[in-house]
Amino acid sequence: MILLIDVGNTSTTLGLWDGAQVIKTGRVPTTQREAAVVLAEVRRWLGRRTPADAVLSTVVPAVRPLWRKVCGALGVREPLEVSHKLKLGVKISYPDRRASALIVWRMLPPWSRATARRRSWWILARRRPSM
Repeated sequence: MILLIDVGNTSTTLGLWDGAQVIKTGRVPTTQREAAVVLAEVRRWLGRRTPADAVLSTVVPAVRPLWRKVCGALGVREPLEVSHKLKLGVKISYPDRRASALIVWRMLPPWSRATARRRSWWILARRRPSM
């Protein structure tokens, strides 16, 4: 199983991927910055399930160390961090961002498309540029 972590400004969305689909989702407040408290909430949310891997996407860089620590305490390997720095082999530039987003979308494996659909870059890629 893979723990999916999407950190937003207000809340952090969690997902649990079993290899075929997201089987569980939940939220924890992003404002909570104590690892012990976040770990307790995540453990309660997971129940008896134990993820082997994690994927972390965040718009709040300050919480990356917190989530690395939580993942380590859960026995999960270092999370894969999804950001603009991730080498996808496709250059994403502003004028053609919708086309770039579509190319990246088609390159993604099916399991990641469900989480990518909720990501802000996908929403931004679908917006019309303002002049």
